[in-house]
Amino acid sequence: MKVINAREQYLDNRPYTSMDALETYAENTYSTLMYLTLAALPLQSMAADHVASHIGKATGIVTVLRGLPLIAFPPPPNHHSNNAAFSGALGGSSGGRQGAVVLPLDVMADAGVKEEEVLRQGAEAPGLKDAIFTVATRANDHLITAREMLKNLQQGKDAGHDFEHEGEEGHQYSETDYKDHSKAADIERGFGVFMPAVSTGLWLERLEKLDFDVFRPELRAREWRLPWKAYWGYSKRTI
Repeated sequence: MKVINAREQYLDNRPYTSMDALETYAENTYSTLMYLTLAALPLQSMAADHVASHIGKATGIVTVLRGLPLIAFPPPPNHHSNNAAFSGALGGSSGGRQGAVVLPLDVMADAGVKEEEVLRQGAEAPGLKDAIFTVATRANDHLITAREMLKNLQQGKDAGHDFEHEGEEGHQYSETDYKDHSKAADIERGFGVFMPAVSTGLWLERLEKLDFDVFRPELRAREWRLPWKAYWGYSKRTI
């Protein structure tokens, strides 16, 4: 229900009121789906949920960035290809339905981004790259936090900070949860659920190399490194 309610709230492509609102959306959708997957193993672990929370937030934020060109320049009705939408985005002319810019409003205000300028100029809109940089940085911060936590937990240490969602619905834990197994064992058992961090990190790397131009066609190309990076990460238990 949390996933459904969060999705329903933004079905009309309204912008997020703030960076925190976007983060909450990512938590209530992508992080929650990861919690459900862990529970299906079954695995009831605060340590695993804590790592999943940060990975889900990073993935959710990145997904919003990846979808920005398509939402800003939607294809015509009944059109089965996204090419027209993206070509319009790159050229600054939609030629289709009216789009929307779903970046957080506070980030847009700080960077001086105006929706109408994005819809007219696409990637050349003033301040857009700065806004993308700010949002991408938040996603990358969550990935960095998840990697540090994962390393600490694998070594038998504390995560490094408290789980901010502990005590909320679905996140009640008792001492008996760790009676017969350690946090490191929980991380090992649920590690496969954390793998979306690999593709999320690779996309952020490409975005940085392309100077945070979210409309670049290279960002829509298949990531040839993903199979190798995923295999290596799973083998070495790193994300």
